[in-house]
Amino acid sequence: MKIITTVALLSLTLTFSQAQAAKNSESFEMKVDKVTLLKGFILKGLALEATVKQGCIASHDIYQVYRDGKKVYETNTQILDVEGQEAYEAKAGDHTNFYAPDAKEGQIIAGDILKSSVTHCKAAAESPQPAKAAKS
Repeated sequence: MKIITTVALLSLTLTFSQAQAAKNSESFEMKVDKVTLLKGFILKGLALEATVKQGCIASHDIYQVYRDGKKVYETNTQILDVEGQEAYEAKAGDHTNFYAPDAKEGQIIAGDILKSSVTHCKAAAESPQPAKAAKS
């Protein structure tokens, strides 16, 4: 009985945490600036380069690609880099590269919009703490 109660409590906590992460974050959106076809041994698909317009997205969050208001592609987020640094999240203002595995040439083009309404960014869930004044 104790194990069932613990599992139920853990499940509720996880569900609440996911809901809070989604609620605390603004919807993610960015417009694709550049698309590069990847034909490597390991990475095959497309690299999508853009600056995040709003919100935040974390690795493994699901995003959709829209063209003229219609969904053309959907996958899990795989961030290649953010402004030259390895990262697991991209937030508003960050210049970033995403990896779209197995996407074909022409499937995603410059001008397409990437969106996600549910994200799990730590940065979005945490509110910044004000700096404390130094005592003289």
